[in-house]
Amino acid sequence: MPLTCKVLKNDIEIISARTRFERELPRQYQEWKIRAFLETTQKLEMSAVTNIVALGDNIFEIEAAHKLYQQF
Repeated sequence: MPLTCKVLKNDIEIISARTRFERELPRQYQEWKIRAFLETTQKLEMSAVTNIVALGDNIFEIEAAHKLYQQF
């Protein structure tokens, strides 16, 4: 992850669902992702969001994006 951060040059906020929620929800990987995605709504102007793009190597990211979409 450190190399990725250097490439992005702080232009994109990187959120670790594991870091944020692992202690509270051990081994509940799907729930980590959902909560991390939903937490982003606190920083967004909801009326301005027109697209959601989820990147990841697991179905968890797609399912979390669907949960986020339901908020709009």
